[in-house]
Amino acid sequence: MRRNAVPFLCLLLLLIFLSGCFFAVPEDEVILSIGEVEERRFYSSGGFQDFTDYGKYSFVECSLADNPYLKPLSEEDCTVFGYYLDDFEGWVDMIAESEPKNELPLNYDFSRSQVDSSDYFYLYTDPDYHSYGEYNISGYYRLYFFDTQSQILFYFRNNI
Repeated sequence: MRRNAVPFLCLLLLLIFLSGCFFAVPEDEVILSIGEVEERRFYSSGGFQDFTDYGKYSFVECSLADNPYLKPLSEEDCTVFGYYLDDFEGWVDMIAESEPKNELPLNYDFSRSQVDSSDYFYLYTDPDYHSYGEYNISGYYRLYFFDTQSQILFYFRNNI
């Protein structure tokens, strides 16, 4: 009886470990570089290769002056941010049409009225992915926008 329990226990531990990999909220180097997260909200749609993610991370205390990723939002950055945000919101709209009860579009609440010159921005694109569209937008991107008034980092990720 005891011999049968060992493989079962090993399998159970493996499943517990793997479930943590699939259901954990991703934390990447940009988010970790800001400071301690007070509250996080994360929504995702898609699967193995094609997915769209939206997150909001609230911080109590943070200083972005020497942050290696986020930089003050310039006029040029604002234009680039707008192109990628247009693309991202297009995917959110498409998800909402095809899956009306999907949590991502139901919880997507970013407002462009929050954007001002005191905010911070970072864009990561993978050069190995194809680009598409009028503005040559990468098929894989992570877009970060830090609103200084609310101390919230907005996270937009797309992989098509």
